Amino acid sequence: MRIYLFILSIVLACSAGAQEARDTVFLIRGSICGCKFNLDPAADKEVLLTGGHSIGSDAQQPAYYSKEEKDWQQFLKKNLDTGLKGKHEVEVRFQVNKNGDLSHFELLSASPAQKFQEVVRVLKLSGKWFPSIRNGYCIQSSLRQVFEL
Repeated sequence: MRIYLFILSIVLACSAGAQEARDTVFLIRGSICGCKFNLDPAADKEVLLTGGHSIGSDAQQPAYYSKEEKDWQQFLKKNLDTGLKGKHEVEVRFQVNKNGDLSHFELLSASPAQKFQEVVRVLKLSGKWFPSIRNGYCIQSSLRQVFEL
């Protein structure tokens, strides 16, 4: 009986180790991106902080909306309200998490609040993005973008 329990514990330990990450494929707007996805949040921190860099700064592939830059420009042209008074550059930093969701929007320029709110509205409207990838793993990253309104 003890031998069965010992073998069972070894099998369970091996299967638990195998579940640390899973291969993930993102299909967004007709494009595909694949990476490994950590199931353990503690392992994410390890991937994010390796090398002492800030979140996602040394990503091998930065986060992006679409493989084609023209798709992003078309989306902005269609959805961004440029009819607000005056011309301003609105510089924004935001995070793309490992699921491709956007969050933590921060205004980096001296732009009117109304224009910042418009940029955040459009970023939220854009839906999921492809996450940054480092060492084959999906990671959270911060992006900076400048919008002219």
